[in-house]
Amino acid sequence: MIRFVSCIKRKQGITPEEFQRCWDAPQFQTHINNIAGVLNAIRGAKYRTLHVEANSLARQLRETDVEPFDGTIEYWWKSAQEFQDRITTPEVESALKEMKTFQESFVDSANCSVFFTEFDD
Repeated sequence: MIRFVSCIKRKQGITPEEFQRCWDAPQFQTHINNIAGVLNAIRGAKYRTLHVEANSLARQLRETDVEPFDGTIEYWWKSAQEFQDRITTPEVESALKEMKTFQESFVDSANCSVFFTEFDD
C-alpha cells in the first residue's frame, strides 16, 4: 500500500480553536472526498492533532523543541501506479486548486510537509 501524507501547520495568528473550526468545516471533508475520488484513492482522511500535555512530554523524551503539526491529511492507494495514472488529469488539478483555495485562510503552506510512505496491509 502507498500512502500520501500531508502534515499541516496553521497560519501564524490563527488560534488552535480557529484552526479547529476550519478543520471541522463540512466543506473541508468534501474537498478531501473529492480529491480521493478523482485520484481513485482507496481512502482519504484528515486527522487533527490533539492539544494534550502528552505532546509536551513526548517532545521532552525525544529531546526536541519542534512543535507538532496541527493535523495531517492522508490518501491511500494499492500501488504507486494508481496514483501516477491520475495525478496529471484536469480533474485532479481542479480539485487540488479548490483545496488550496479553501486552505489559504488557515493553513501555512510554506511550513507544511508532504511525503509518500509504503506499508504492508
